[in-house]
Amino acid sequence: MDLAKKNLSILHIDTGLDWRGGQRQVLTLHSLLLENGIISTLVCNKNGRLYALAKERKVPGIIGLNYKSQFSYKCHKAIHKIYEEMNYEIIHCHDSHSVSLVRFLRKPVKFHTRRVSYPINYFSIFLKYSAIDVHIGVSNEIRNYLAKFFKNSFAVHSCIDKSRFKKREYDSMFDPKQTNILFVGAFTPQKGIEILIPAFQELTHSYSDIHLHMVGEGKLIDWAKKEVKIAELTKYVTFYGQRNEVEKFYLSSDIVICPSVSGEGSSGVIKEALAAGKIIVASNLNCNMEIIQDGVNGLLFETNNLQSLVDTLKRIIDNKIIINSNQIKKTTREFSCEKMASAYIEIYNKYRKD
Repeated sequence: MDLAKKNLSILHIDTGLDWRGGQRQVLTLHSLLLENGIISTLVCNKNGRLYALAKERKVPGIIGLNYKSQFSYKCHKAIHKIYEEMNYEIIHCHDSHSVSLVRFLRKPVKFHTRRVSYPINYFSIFLKYSAIDVHIGVSNEIRNYLAKFFKNSFAVHSCIDKSRFKKREYDSMFDPKQTNILFVGAFTPQKGIEILIPAFQELTHSYSDIHLHMVGEGKLIDWAKKEVKIAELTKYVTFYGQRNEVEKFYLSSDIVICPSVSGEGSSGVIKEALAAGKIIVASNLNCNMEIIQDGVNGLLFETNNLQSLVDTLKRIIDNKIIINSNQIKKTTREFSCEKMASAYIEIYNKYRKD
């Protein structure tokens, strides 16, 4: 990856509190830029998991910001001071709040990576995001949406670090005598929890040796636990809460389910399942279809269609369709972290001010 120009300097900003796919991507990009001799600094929320994990892993170039809100004068002043000390050529915003913190800086080229497919508020398009010079979408779907409003729009798919899923000696977390279905993600309406649980309930009428493992937290967690109890599924469903390291869950599973109904950008769950060589069952959102070729490296079902989800899972459980693990893993070549970093470096160099 020999694309870096001399003295290229990037200031990354992410104000998020939670450790999610986007935060993992920011940290990976920052680390790879440093490896390629680029000056890279990552400013993140001092109270967030991204900052804590970066410090724990002793990643260089990390600054903690005591982030209050996008309207905080102290936060704006702190960001401007960090920028002025190094006079970075590029500021790269990785969440919407960080855009507000830098929109009035005139000199640096401003990037923003959008990781969700939700529409942008009409007023935000003109009052906020118009200050951004280069817009990046993590899928073609998002890039095409951004291109309707902004001139410099690109697609750079998020990556998967395959080394996280190399086969290691370990004891399976789950009972190998049953079919283990894994859900990893936020317990929010857009993630499809509200069709997953009733779909799984219907499966238990046909199969007694299946189990649903659910990793994550969110506003629907209490609802999900209540529904499982009402449906008398307690012995078939296990909740694990939020986990930062999820590799063992994937490697222990038979099927990974991604039933999202909206909002996905470039699903990290799908890519993690592929890297682990597991069959992924995903809704046929446009962004998911950019990754999954139905019947080749995974299976797609009709979005928000409970019966379609049930029928698709039955095809796998009944061995009516078999997908080779090596075929599944091949897809991850398209989403290597080196390829992602190279794409960003190329765009940085294209828009830097010489």
